[in-house]
Parts: sequence; structure tokens; C-alpha cells
Amino acid sequence: MTTVAATGALKLSWLLLVFPRFGAVVLLLGGRRTNRWGHLLGVAMPVAAFVYGVIASLPCSGTPTGSRTSICTPTSLWAASRSMCRC
Repeated sequence: MTTVAATGALKLSWLLLVFPRFGAVVLLLGGRRTNRWGHLLGVAMPVAAFVYGVIASLPCSGTPTGSRTSICTPTSLWAASRSMCRC
């Protein structure tokens, strides 16, 4: 298996971690000021991370098993598995 640099949507894989954390920080720092719209933000951020994850994994689904390579992303350097997607 060959390791290649991430391209396309996988370059932004750090967004999978940032979306939910951003929502949590806004809600934590916003306090009572977020009472009217905080529930929407609390739901939207994990949904955005999920949608991005689906979009980022679509190119991998069409690649034949024998020709897949390991993608190296900034997030994968942090993760124990060292890869986000095997394409």
C-alpha cells in the first residue's frame, strides 16, 4: 500500500474535528445569550461534520480494492490509525 498526500475534499479533513468543537465553544462562551438559537447551532455543527464526512468519503467508494492507497491528512497525523480513508 502506498501513502499519498490528501487532495480535494480530504485536504479539509480537520473540519471533522472543528465543526463540533466550534459549536461547543460558541455555546459555552455565549451562555444565556444563545438560548434562542443555541439548540439550532448544537444540532447543526455535528450534522455539518457528518455531511462533510460523507462528501469526503465518496471518492473512496468508487476505487477498486486492489488499487487503494493510504491517504495522509493533518487529522490522520493526530489519529492513532494514521489514515482517514483508504483510496
